[in-house]
Amino acid sequence: HIGCASGSASGSASASTSASTTMWSDNEGESLTSKAWRAQREVEGSASLPTSCWSQRRRRCAEVHGCDACARYVKDGHDFKYAPQTQAVLDAFASPGAYGSHAGAHAAGWRWNSRPNHDGGSHLHQWWPPQEVVEQHLSHAEAKSLPLGTRRVLDLQKRSLSF
Repeated sequence: HIGCASGSASGSASASTSASTTMWSDNEGESLTSKAWRAQREVEGSASLPTSCWSQRRRRCAEVHGCDACARYVKDGHDFKYAPQTQAVLDAFASPGAYGSHAGAHAAGWRWNSRPNHDGGSHLHQWWPPQEVVEQHLSHAEAKSLPLGTRRVLDLQKRSLSF
């Protein structure tokens, strides 16, 4: 367990008030994760697919992957600020109407990875929903091609699925 800031850091007043400190457990929700996440993590390992505190991902990306973009954000004090669509997903997960925190989304089985695109200074965000969401809300083709992209997760959130 490590202490980590959870909630949102998008900079909006409502988002900044929802941030809280919580205890993070990397293994929390592991039994609820998708089969695709477990299989891919077994192949790639924890260096490529982290389970660590979501608010520390930029710092981790800078340190583990040598990501210049993340190093700049961290240096400028924006450890947990992402592009608008990704930030919208993260903020929605942390909202009281969803999981209440990023730790809550993690505990519910959601997994997230941001793979750096070193040449472009950007990231490919990958999302693995809990297995229950996979079985109830994704087509067979989507389930076979996990992870989901940010736009698809936004679509799931906008349809107000109770996951």
